Amino acid sequence: MVSFFYVNQVSSQLELWANELERNQNEVITTLSEAESRLSRHNDSVAQMQAAVYQALEQGEQLAQVNY
Repeated sequence: MVSFFYVNQVSSQLELWANELERNQNEVITTLSEAESRLSRHNDSVAQMQAAVYQALEQGEQLAQVNY
């Protein structure tokens, strides 16, 4: 049950992240420092999402081994 909850949470986070990316795609960046700042935030967000997805996969794999 914990694994399902975590996967559901990750799925919700991915959906929110996709919505945020969609909202920001039409914004005009006027300075190099603003571009660097946004890129840094984006890279941090990608790293967090990758870690969350990896953890969900690990939990699923562990659950599959227990149930096998």
